[in-house]
Amino acid sequence: MKITKYNHSCFYLEKDGRGLLFDPVEYTDELPAFDNIDAVVVTHLHGDHFQPEVLASVRAVFYDAEKKMVKIGARVRVRDESDRVTMSYKQTADDSLTGTKEICLVVDDYDKAVDFLKQIGMVQKSTEETRRESWTLDGAEIELDEWPWLPAFVEVETENEADMGKIADKLGLKMSEAMHGSVDIVYEKYYAVTCDEVNAWPEIRFGAVPEWLERKRRKI
Repeated sequence: MKITKYNHSCFYLEKDGRGLLFDPVEYTDELPAFDNIDAVVVTHLHGDHFQPEVLASVRAVFYDAEKKMVKIGARVRVRDESDRVTMSYKQTADDSLTGTKEICLVVDDYDKAVDFLKQIGMVQKSTEETRRESWTLDGAEIELDEWPWLPAFVEVETENEADMGKIADKLGLKMSEAMHGSVDIVYEKYYAVTCDEVNAWPEIRFGAVPEWLERKRRKI
């Protein structure tokens, strides 16, 4: 067993290729990129023991080399969520409630999944960071999402529109304010950019809003 101490109460315990990260915080030093985290342990929610931004998930988004997927609104995504790694095929036909199709697989290694896609000829479009909390309510999947340079928002997935309306009522949300589609339409709401421009950004990472994007902020 190996124990490595980091900032304040943060330490990393590893044994037999498995790892536990305790109280993830960054003060004077950034935490390294850990090879393996099986679980994160938070002893309590004070700011000196838990900083949600440290646990931002990272994703790599791919298209085919001929960009045929772009024409049909499709992409492949590998996402490291700290507690699991997923590989997904997503296709957005339109910005309606049922306009996005997703097929998701759980894989065992982020870097190997990224390398696999590169080896079969896929081209990496971008690297993106997000923060997410996942909940369920009456069979619905509810995600509290944070993306760089945007206000936090709620993503709700249900089997049909009627169930969506019921869940929205319980959460105090208005269906009239719902947005359907991918996150690019949210960027389009807050900045004077197009979905095509957002999809062409090579990196979307947490930090200060870039000056070129700040100049395009909409007055809402």
